[in-house]
Amino acid sequence: MDHMKLTKLFIAAGLAVSLTGCQFDFTEPELSDDEKTVALICQSEKPRVVVDYISSTQPDFGQKSATRYMDIDGDRINDQIHHGDLSAKIIEVNGHTVLRYGVNEGKTIADSHHGHDEKEHGIAESDFTVIMDDILKKIKNGDMEKPAAIFLSLDWPASIEELHRYFGDDLSLTMNNLHSKQEEIIARLNEQYGDNGSGDEILDFYYKTHEQFMALKNQDVTIIVAAGNSHSKKVNVLSLLGGISVGALTPDRNHIAPYSNQNSLTTIYRVGEFKTHRVPGGVDINGNGNADFSTPLLSNDTALIKTFRGTKTWGATAQGTSYAAPNLCNPDAGPGSLAWLYKLLP
Repeated sequence: MDHMKLTKLFIAAGLAVSLTGCQFDFTEPELSDDEKTVALICQSEKPRVVVDYISSTQPDFGQKSATRYMDIDGDRINDQIHHGDLSAKIIEVNGHTVLRYGVNEGKTIADSHHGHDEKEHGIAESDFTVIMDDILKKIKNGDMEKPAAIFLSLDWPASIEELHRYFGDDLSLTMNNLHSKQEEIIARLNEQYGDNGSGDEILDFYYKTHEQFMALKNQDVTIIVAAGNSHSKKVNVLSLLGGISVGALTPDRNHIAPYSNQNSLTTIYRVGEFKTHRVPGGVDINGNGNADFSTPLLSNDTALIKTFRGTKTWGATAQGTSYAAPNLCNPDAGPGSLAWLYKLLP
């Protein structure tokens, strides 16, 4: 820590000491709309829907992914577990019911523009809009219990330059004014879409997604999205289109994780790192000693664990805003008691 930061710490500590014994009329700060919504979600006993890649089990809806994506036991061999399996399990270990909607990889618009032929870069935008329409239809028809929230770990990143290209340089967008400019951006999106579409694949995707998010909101279903892991160089457009954005904190809960996007659309932060441990019967993700993923799902190469890590109990580390979002209702995952102090330190 440099001299300037030390000085600020001493000033803060001295101020706290000098105010000891004084009486003040402190009032609770007004919660933001997002914070009020999150509080209602966390109090709700309704299920949460996770839309993501599911490999460990047959999902409640959608398709099971055939891809082995994650090395959750730390032996450097992928297990029968995908991204969405961990996201759903994080919600479950926090005491909530999860409905899994499985998706498969597809070629995105960006892949097509960049000449990528293989379907390995994410979920296709056209598939996503079909899925969201299907969820909305199932909720309306009673084929899916109305959830407290839908969790989307999917990220469609866009830079400020890209947003200017779509919505106009005159908006003078920055990461700090996206929230205040959000209504104007949506108004321009609606104007460009018109009656017959915009003629641009990306803008059409933005428009349809916003319409779906608003239709779900009218059903009292909130969309929770990961802020993204672009080091604040980009914004997850899903947060701009109506999803509540969740950024990631470091494990000490006092700092925003260096990989996490930060912008005015992201006001909710949760710990986004999980260290797994081998326990009898499988792997534990939250340190309570229980097997959250069972042995049959694991590669179980303990020899590699011993060779590379010198222990049979070591697991793996997973981190990202896509794991902070499902950690939304964990009371031990929010900003720590010293977070306010670190805000004094640039």
